[in-house]
Amino acid sequence: MKKLLIAVLLFINGILFSQKDYQNWIFGAHVALSFSNGTLTAALSPSINTNEGTAVQNNPVNGQLLFYTDGEKIYTSSHQIMSNGNNLNGNASSTQSSLILKQPGNNNLY
Repeated sequence: MKKLLIAVLLFINGILFSQKDYQNWIFGAHVALSFSNGTLTAALSPSINTNEGTAVQNNPVNGQLLFYTDGEKIYTSSHQIMSNGNNLNGNASSTQSSLILKQPGNNNLY
């Protein structure tokens, strides 16, 4: 009974306090999925076209898409190549050719 109670509390905690960092997924051949407002929405507008690894950064507070990459190019939320976001050294044939990390001590730089 104790294990069940702990599992339920962890599940509820995840629902109530989950971060919105993972609200938008972009991958494959121009595919985007959004889990905003508790519903799944699909879109075909992203500029990305890759068979393997991608990375996406969302606003952790409201879940809004900030930017995404395939490791070769970085795209803005409006699906345009970001300034200086071209000719990166990633590869479209890499399982994980990019990783997005926040700059330590600054929540606005990646």
